[in-house]
Amino acid sequence: MLDPRGFRFTFNPALGPSPWRAVAALREALDGLVSSGRAFVQPGKEATLTLYPVGPTTVAQVAAAAEDAAAQAGSTFRVTQNIRGVELRPPGIDKGAGARWLADQLGIPLRSFAGVGDADDDLTFLSVVGYPAAPANASPSVRSTARYVATRPFGEGLLEILEHLLDVNHRAGTEQSQSPT
Repeated sequence: MLDPRGFRFTFNPALGPSPWRAVAALREALDGLVSSGRAFVQPGKEATLTLYPVGPTTVAQVAAAAEDAAAQAGSTFRVTQNIRGVELRPPGIDKGAGARWLADQLGIPLRSFAGVGDADDDLTFLSVVGYPAAPANASPSVRSTARYVATRPFGEGLLEILEHLLDVNHRAGTEQSQSPT
């Protein structure tokens, strides 16, 4: 979590004392896959990795290479496939654990959170937030968990979901301001 007041990251203690070291070792082990142009690493992640295939390389091929690299690095990170890429996370860490930790850190109940996901890996946090949503390209299990499913896929679906949430919040605020005290 980025703390803008101190301009620093606060890591979930479940990640251990030096989460960036484990990620650095994985990045080193994945260098062949990435430098060959078969995959790229999503920027901006400090304690986990997400890889995306490039060109004819498939998600399954990236997942297999990531499994090999994790083993080579002696890593205990879990490798899972999602709709478009491959996630590498420390054991015991998933999006649900992250959402619970974030809610605790911010002092905001999870029922006040909205969450957007498209892959089965997202079910761990979609099942704990107050308003789960999904773009049209979401897996069937995610779609069945979502309170709102967009008519559009991917980024366009996210924009639709955000517009929907603004509308829901606006209506809730209007109804609340019109109710007798």
